[in-house]
Amino acid sequence: MGWKIKTALCILVVAIADFGYGYYRWYTGPTCDEVTYEEAIEAVRSDLVRYRIPRWKELQADKLGTDKPDISFNKGESYISGDVYSLSVTVSGPLEGHHTVAMFICRLGGVEYSVGTRIY
Repeated sequence: MGWKIKTALCILVVAIADFGYGYYRWYTGPTCDEVTYEEAIEAVRSDLVRYRIPRWKELQADKLGTDKPDISFNKGESYISGDVYSLSVTVSGPLEGHHTVAMFICRLGGVEYSVGTRIY
């Protein structure tokens, strides 16, 4: 067997494994009916504190005026659409605050954000 065939087979195996893993993750995770609103809030809050606030320049301590901003959720503006919780989130400090919509993908446990707006 030549190197071209081996390379093609290796690429095919990796592609099949990637597809299988994505399929497994999507179809074995919990649905939004099985995830409570509080669990979705906790996942978004954890994602914000752990990953987003340290990296987003709009949410840095010098902009907000504090190292520990207030993260609040508005249940009235939040809803479930298919396999996604859409949560209205406000991150605020003494100097300014920002509003965004966090989309918690229940089956994957991932969080995506809309473009935020400065509220004051």
